Amino acid sequence: MVSFLSSTGGGLFGNTNTSNTLFGSKPTTGGLFGSTNIASTGPTTTNLLNQTINKPSTIQELIQGAETLAKSVSGPELYGDKRDEIVSKLNQLSAASGVGKGYYKHDAPQVDYNPEGLFYRLKSVGYNRQSNYKDGDGIVGMVMKTSISNVATKEQRQKIVDALFVILGSKPTVHAHLENVRPLTDELIEVLFYVHDKAKGRVSAKEVAQFFNQTAQFQQLQNQLQCVKVTPRTQLSEQELLNYLKQPPVGFDLIFWEQCVKENPDPKNFVPYPIRGFEQLRERQKLQQAEIELQENVISDLRGRLHTVQSDMSVLQNEYVSIKQTKKQLSHRLLRILATQVLLQKYCKTLDGDDERLHAALETVNAHLNAPGQIKDKIIDLLSKVETNTDVWKAQKLAVAKKKNVSVDKELTTEEVNHIRRYLTRCRSSLEQMTKKIEKTKKDLDIVMKEI
Repeated sequence: MVSFLSSTGGGLFGNTNTSNTLFGSKPTTGGLFGSTNIASTGPTTTNLLNQTINKPSTIQELIQGAETLAKSVSGPELYGDKRDEIVSKLNQLSAASGVGKGYYKHDAPQVDYNPEGLFYRLKSVGYNRQSNYKDGDGIVGMVMKTSISNVATKEQRQKIVDALFVILGSKPTVHAHLENVRPLTDELIEVLFYVHDKAKGRVSAKEVAQFFNQTAQFQQLQNQLQCVKVTPRTQLSEQELLNYLKQPPVGFDLIFWEQCVKENPDPKNFVPYPIRGFEQLRERQKLQQAEIELQENVISDLRGRLHTVQSDMSVLQNEYVSIKQTKKQLSHRLLRILATQVLLQKYCKTLDGDDERLHAALETVNAHLNAPGQIKDKIIDLLSKVETNTDVWKAQKLAVAKKKNVSVDKELTTEEVNHIRRYLTRCRSSLEQMTKKIEKTKKDLDIVMKEI
């Protein structure tokens, strides 16, 4: 939280600038929730950190002003008695409040107390979020004195685009495009736009701001769009940022400013910025509330769109299931039609040479497999003999081995017998699978014939 009557930096309410904002003397950013960049309205500068406070032009004037300010709050010489102490305390109170004028000597000019004074106490430091836009992006911010409800529809926003097109000279190759519209206060909104030239692409933000800040063009913006200010939204250069961080704002102590720079929570995105008075704090709070409302509206809109998308997805899913089922039915019908067409083409036709050769080859294979005394019967017979006469064969081999004085393991071991058994089992399984496939194919052909 921003602390007043102290020198602690805050950061809940974003940045505030009393002179270089998008709309006069009021703040233009939404704090940590926005990325608004307060920039100068001059034609050649877009620095967030430029200040329009009147500074002394020479070191001598600076020293003289500091001396008169110090005398007014510490040693007035008006009456020469205790009343000077009372005047001193009154001047201290005025200087701390940043209002009024102070007197310290009859023949000396009065001293003005303002929020930029060194002894002003209602001040602190917050952190601005820097703009993410570059000059080449061409993004320009325009503050309009209207409510967000007046630019809520596409038709209303198109009127803004049409007005900008006319002010740009009604050239067919130059068009303005809205980037975003966001509320600043109840009566002010910020419109982000860029200008696109078909010949050059996006026009730089500085050029666009310089064009619209000309007297004639700005007068048209005021009359047609109730424009308050136009400023480019550009990112700070490293040198500009470095120069700003080195020099404390008017009325701030250098050591305190350096401490705020070191305590920056996000140096890449935030920069310290002075906050003076409750008016700036209140405006910053309003901006943050407007930013929160904007984000809530966006979230609500996204929820509604998400619900709509989910409903559409459910409808599409049901349609997909229905189409998939229809496709499957059509595929079956197409298969039946193709089979019927093939049969009709070959109906009452004699077998050609290829059919005869294929038929003969299949008959030969079938005869070799299933004919009595052929491969299938031989394998089955051999397998049954292996399963039933294993012990007899083993005894015979042992007897032969004893006669030859040869180890049984060198002839046919149990492992080898098992290997032969597994091999024959696989052969039988293969034959059975082949038989099943032939039977299945025969059944499929019978079904096709019935359908025909």
